[in-house]
Amino acid sequence: MKQIRYYALYALLSIIIPQYTHADTQNIDSFDFDFDDMDVDGSLDQVVIDSSVTRATPHEIIDALETFGGIELLKENIYLHTNPLNKRSLLDYAMMGPQQAYCNNKWTVGIYLFYNQTTRTYFTSGSDAFCSYLAITSPTLIEKITNSINLIKPLFPHFAVDPLKILPLFKNSTAQERRIGFMVHGMRQYESMYVRFMTPLYYDEHNYFLTDGERQDIETELGALTANEQQKFQKHHLISDKLGFGDTRIEVDFKLLDRHCHTLHCAAQFTLPTAVAMVKGIQGTEFDKCAPRPNFDFKKLFELSQNASLTPQDIKDQATKLLQDFSIGALDQLGACVLETGLGNGGHIGLGGSFTLENKLSSIIHKSSWAESFYLYNKASVEYLCPAHERRFFIQEVNLAAFNARDFNSTDPKTSFENLEFLNTQFVNRFYPFSFKTLVSPGFIFHWISSLNFDSEHMGFDIGGDVWTQGHEKLSNIHTCDYDCKDFGVNNAVLPLAIQAKILASLLFKATRESHEWIVSFNGDYAVITRGIGKDYTASVNVEMNF
Repeated sequence: MKQIRYYALYALLSIIIPQYTHADTQNIDSFDFDFDDMDVDGSLDQVVIDSSVTRATPHEIIDALETFGGIELLKENIYLHTNPLNKRSLLDYAMMGPQQAYCNNKWTVGIYLFYNQTTRTYFTSGSDAFCSYLAITSPTLIEKITNSINLIKPLFPHFAVDPLKILPLFKNSTAQERRIGFMVHGMRQYESMYVRFMTPLYYDEHNYFLTDGERQDIETELGALTANEQQKFQKHHLISDKLGFGDTRIEVDFKLLDRHCHTLHCAAQFTLPTAVAMVKGIQGTEFDKCAPRPNFDFKKLFELSQNASLTPQDIKDQATKLLQDFSIGALDQLGACVLETGLGNGGHIGLGGSFTLENKLSSIIHKSSWAESFYLYNKASVEYLCPAHERRFFIQEVNLAAFNARDFNSTDPKTSFENLEFLNTQFVNRFYPFSFKTLVSPGFIFHWISSLNFDSEHMGFDIGGDVWTQGHEKLSNIHTCDYDCKDFGVNNAVLPLAIQAKILASLLFKATRESHEWIVSFNGDYAVITRGIGKDYTASVNVEMNF
């Protein structure tokens, strides 16, 4: 006699495995079950099939899933959000333009070598932890897993993996971003008009991140891969990277007021979507946002148990391989949601303007010659990002009414077949959000810079801060194909409001020649206040020439 509920365990593990393989390189094939060493509770022998039967019926499969709480688990959302992560364009960093916003030379050309890192990115407006993006600490999900584990333990007394211990280990995991490259910039003066441009060439990397202590705790529970296995797994499933050009910013600046102690400028600002990746998958991979959704059939798992040519170990190996492929695909889908980002503003054209006010400190501190070398710099800008189509992911939320409308106890073959197809679809939907082409309207970006600058014949410095914010975006014209848009969590796909405040510092040195002037500067910034976007820092060296 073969008891079909033994193999329902693998169906239950299919629900659990993808939730804790997304943030590390742990071996998901570490479950060691002995199908010949089971202490079976005789009171559970109501779900049995004769050894002469070669195929499990849909009703038997559904009955087994229901016995172990699998249907109740399918009523829980795994994804809480599917929005991409907020990121600040390199063009909006205060220390990336010409070192001297205005000078007496006709031309200024320069290049920054920069490094920018966000150690912990924000998934929602107030959280940089994965538990705000995935339901790994959801009380109802934990409760249902607990109930299922309690049903499993009598059948598998040696079952050592405890999801209730494993899932919390990933709750504080996060994602990181690193950008390193060059920012090319220049300026041309025409009497009272200045034309500036800037565009970056850089390497961009996103990856999942765990602290050393979190890694050790996970390895204690699950075991660790070898160094080679770990490196291979990271490259193909945990890192997204690319090298290429970012967007291009052009400013046309007009001098409105020019006094001894005050100058006022007004500028029109244009951001062109020139971003293009030349090389992808250097240290990592490219996650496909248009990857086809998989098919899954619980029947395949159960039919392994009726294959007389397979040993229990063969059954375990093949079932594990089936679940492993599904969970790795779910992990890659998560990578497409979280890690896969472009090098620019997603194809959005930016239109904006700014006002810049410079005041010499001598206008405030009178009769002090030293104040002539200091001035206060303030710049306020606003930019509107025009709508453009993007690929976004959406959750098809759990429809409890659809579950309640089905009679899972029905023995009618047609009804049972339809019920099983429904459960197969629900299982895929929990781990694979839908990717739809969507019209995205990012709205407005506000940026304010304020600094105290010192400028002398041979050196200078700047110290100050800036505030940057990007408003709420809107999604429309979602191309859901044959699906009903109202079935999807649109709000869960929207980027949160992003606010970032930084402190800035720069030290520069000048070398004047007969026909030109060299400037070398060392610059840095650090985010002290963030909301909806990661707390990052930047270090750069700028070399520019005025002639």
